Amino acid sequence: SGELNKTFTASGSYTIPAGYTKMDLFAVGGGGGGCSSYSQSSGGGGGYTSTTLGYSVVGGTTLTIIVGSGGAGAAYNRTDSFGTDGGSSSISGIVSAAGGRGGGSKTGGSADMRSGAYCNGGSGGGETNQNSGSGADMPAYKGGNGGSDGGNGQVSYNWQSYQGCRGQGRTTRAYGSKTGTLYSGGGGAGDSSSGGYGNNSQGMGGAGGGGNGGLINTYTDKQKSATAGSTNTGGGGGGSTKGGQPGGSGIVLMKLY
Repeated sequence: SGELNKTFTASGSYTIPAGYTKMDLFAVGGGGGGCSSYSQSSGGGGGYTSTTLGYSVVGGTTLTIIVGSGGAGAAYNRTDSFGTDGGSSSISGIVSAAGGRGGGSKTGGSADMRSGAYCNGGSGGGETNQNSGSGADMPAYKGGNGGSDGGNGQVSYNWQSYQGCRGQGRTTRAYGSKTGTLYSGGGGAGDSSSGGYGNNSQGMGGAGGGGNGGLINTYTDKQKSATAGSTNTGGGGGGSTKGGQPGGSGIVLMKLY
């Protein structure tokens, strides 16, 4: 039999056809939901990824496929509200990939918020922290960008970018291949400013399905809405002062030969 490629975008079962003896598997967990917070609305982490190559199979074997759902975005309630973690994706215990962590808020200024308590994932979510400013820019919160391809998100502090939430530290491309489709972008962080709209910028979602953070001016109430992680990419949801967005659902890939 020739090579057979299967893509699973929802949970279910699959029976291996006769004639195949090996399979490669790739799983992406669901992305974490974005945070809602006045000052530190981080994006959700992208779903973790996992790859198994050359696994022996027998025709007629039925496998259970679980595709993780994206985590819920935090509701807008004018208090710090955390996004929820994405769900795990797996194939009959052969390969399993955890969901990305939901975005959260950490009180107090810090140039390094890598505690692992929130927004880590296959690619880390972006974070927001207060920047120094004056006049129309005070206070100002610049959204950090979500990570991509297993990298860390960014956190902005005093107009400088630092490492934010942690990625898994290895590629999130399909089957771990340099040419594989990119999954699991981290969600971007939200931005808030009490002064002139557009003086700052929302964090952008990481490549591979990460949602963008929101942008709001608390003086004029002008805003750009955050966006959700893309479906079946494991992308993290964007964070926003006025409600975080959900993470994208995961995906499972199979290659039989």
